[in-house]
Amino acid sequence: MKRHHFTPLAIWTVLCLLFFSTILLGIDRFPDGDFSAQFHAFGLFQTQEMMAGRLPDWSPHSYGGYPFIADPQSTVFYPPRWITVL
Repeated sequence: MKRHHFTPLAIWTVLCLLFFSTILLGIDRFPDGDFSAQFHAFGLFQTQEMMAGRLPDWSPHSYGGYPFIADPQSTVFYPPRWITVL
């Protein structure tokens, strides 16, 4: 990384940390709603399937069943999701 990129990046990082400081410190939390709970069901289903030794390819619980693994919002192959599953 070039040196002249460091200062704007550092300023941006500090501003983000200040903006979300109450959430990062556990003082406050995001309000309940779509933003905070939208993907809870996806994560729960994926965790249950993976802990049972199965790849979560089909979800029988929504819309009479649908290809869970093909839904881009399910993030089955997203590495941070695998960390939260573990």
